[in-house]
Amino acid sequence: VRNSPEDMGLLVDGDEHSDDPEDESNVPSKSRVFQTDVEWAVKAAVKTRSFWMLVACSATGVMGGTLINSQGLLHLSDIGLDKITAASAIGLIGFLSTGGRLISGALGDYMEPKYMMGLGLFMLVIGMGFLTQATTPLMVYTFACIFGLGNGLAVVTTPTIMANYFGSEHYASLYAVRGLVTTVLSAIVPVTAGLVFDQLHSYNLVFMAYIGLASLAVVVVMFLKPPVVAASNSEAIEAGK
Repeated sequence: VRNSPEDMGLLVDGDEHSDDPEDESNVPSKSRVFQTDVEWAVKAAVKTRSFWMLVACSATGVMGGTLINSQGLLHLSDIGLDKITAASAIGLIGFLSTGGRLISGALGDYMEPKYMMGLGLFMLVIGMGFLTQATTPLMVYTFACIFGLGNGLAVVTTPTIMANYFGSEHYASLYAVRGLVTTVLSAIVPVTAGLVFDQLHSYNLVFMAYIGLASLAVVVVMFLKPPVVAASNSEAIEAGK
């Protein structure tokens, strides 16, 4: 097992090192995607605004998927769709979510992942809007397509952004913090949705609340920037000196 391309005498993407300083044929072009040269310690990273903005936006995407997976079939049955159509729509979301992840993986080296996350969250807003108005199978399948692709884009970009912003040395611990927060918030969603339905006999208020939350997350992710190491911050370890 090799932990990095450098262990094999290679650069990322298989470019070989050149011993000749004048030979620029093997020098990789500057990436369009930000990648930090600082390995952030967990204690330092969790003190940054960027970390919590990323966690909040990521959690919003996961919460949308949890909401639909737990309540979507019930809602579609309530509006009169037959169970086969309702179940196939929910299944389509999962299938297209995988497609969204493949798209983000292919584009992640060429454009900033935060823009893909923003696009994914925006698609969740649009998809949820279709769901609140859905009365026919066509509208339900339109919701499923938009929401599924958006969910894939919004969720899978989180690991890339976290590694790009905070480095890989403490990535597992940082992602675990994100996972803890996201899991707790996502666990609250189906319980809250069920309580609201018990009182109002409708999920529309829950869906509209999520539209508002996801819309806010779209704005937040556009302001997401790489964290800056303060001169006095000895907890962020600079790499590649």
